[in-house]
Amino acid sequence: MFLAKKIIASLLQPLPLSLIVALLGLYLLWLGRHQKLGKFCIGLALIMVFGFSTPFASNHLIRSLEQQYPSILDAKAYHSVKYIVVLGGGHAVNEATPISSHLSSSTLKRLVEGLRLQRALAGPGQLQDTKVILSGGAVFDQHHEADTMASIAIALGFPSHQIIIEKRARDTSSQAVEIAKLLGEQRFFLVTSAAHMPRSMLLIQNQGLKPIAAPTDFHAGEAQWKDPTSFLPNSRHLKKSERAIHEYLGQWWAQLAL
Repeated sequence: MFLAKKIIASLLQPLPLSLIVALLGLYLLWLGRHQKLGKFCIGLALIMVFGFSTPFASNHLIRSLEQQYPSILDAKAYHSVKYIVVLGGGHAVNEATPISSHLSSSTLKRLVEGLRLQRALAGPGQLQDTKVILSGGAVFDQHHEADTMASIAIALGFPSHQIIIEKRARDTSSQAVEIAKLLGEQRFFLVTSAAHMPRSMLLIQNQGLKPIAAPTDFHAGEAQWKDPTSFLPNSRHLKKSERAIHEYLGQWWAQLAL
């Protein structure tokens, strides 16, 4: 089921889906019996690629996800929180490169935000033993994402005794189950990408947990009206659209599974 979800979600991303529609159109044209439908499919595929690669679609899609939970800019009001959970968001270990390059940009931002919150909670007169739980297992390789995050945190001077590693979970739904085993009814900060937060909160709250959303890794932006090139399609906006659609599909799947 895990592998099937990964494959289906990948095929429904804008670029693969557009290619599938375009190939269908070419096949219909090759048959020669459905010329109009074939041309329509090819035109639709081009429109899809163009639309999802512009800031109009990408920012609209991802902004509706990222604005659901506010950032935690000042953690002083949460001085009683003892745990910070950081969800992994991708990594690739290469022994020939420094560990700082082993995490995806999203995971690195999540890790930094988790460490920042811990430092804020461990200020003068506040809890000194706030723990950071790093969650992420091995998906398609032998390295566990939580171990990679922990290695970077320790290399940056963060004390190892304040880190709890959870490396059994391979996706967000299994992370929710494993976190429930660790924390039960205790309140905690949940750190993940802003676009990923709505799905994470849905799955984690369904386990009876009490998370406090602490989103980071924001991607929605405003179009630069004075720069005409910002309205041209590019891979950055396509990636942003893919990120948003991945989350919408994940939410839909999570709601079906509940």
